[in-house]
Amino acid sequence: MAYRWGEYSVDLPQDNQRTEERLSSLGRLYVEIEAAVPQEGSQARVIACELMDFSTNGVRVRLPEKIPQGAILPVLLDFPGHERRYTLMAEVRWVRLDDENDQHIAGFMLFESDGTAIVDWKETVARWLA
Repeated sequence: MAYRWGEYSVDLPQDNQRTEERLSSLGRLYVEIEAAVPQEGSQARVIACELMDFSTNGVRVRLPEKIPQGAILPVLLDFPGHERRYTLMAEVRWVRLDDENDQHIAGFMLFESDGTAIVDWKETVARWLA
């Protein structure tokens, strides 16, 4: 069941795996899939993903290539028209092929990590849900 207001909509959990309300919004998630190695002169490899929905503890995205399940990766959440960007750490919980457009869909679990904006992220999502 979904409820909509302004630029966001809320999806209430419908299956056993979701324990939180999820918001849908236009946004991007940038995933660093390969770290930079400065002594070798290499740069980080980052892919842009389309944000499908999110909660305080997770995000679901559409991405152009498969990434390894179980990987723990730095991510950046960006919303058009929202001045704040959120640098977070996330674990790839699942990945599946989206046959309709030859892309992949993945679920990430966000978690607390030093130097990230996880507290700000959770407070922002809580305000959006209130």
